[in-house]
Amino acid sequence: MHYDVPVVLSSSLTSNECMAMAIFGEFSKLAFCKYGDKKWTLIDAKRQYVEQDIISHEGKFYVSYTDGEIWVGDHTSLPKMTRFAPSLPRNFPL
Repeated sequence: MHYDVPVVLSSSLTSNECMAMAIFGEFSKLAFCKYGDKKWTLIDAKRQYVEQDIISHEGKFYVSYTDGEIWVGDHTSLPKMTRFAPSLPRNFPL
């Protein structure tokens, strides 16, 4: 099987603080690597919903989940992420 793997950078590749985050695999796992890392570090979210998208803004990664919840992390906190916005109510009209 082939999967598209979205990879998002936190800053320019020329920065020593550059990080990358990716959603990959059949079950949408989340991983990151920092400048100089030899391998990717898996982020174990232990959530029932899967990662849907990643954006980066001012050195922080924002990860959205299929239930609408958004989590944030940066070079000082990863692999730990903090909930930025709660999930949408189940009866929320889409």
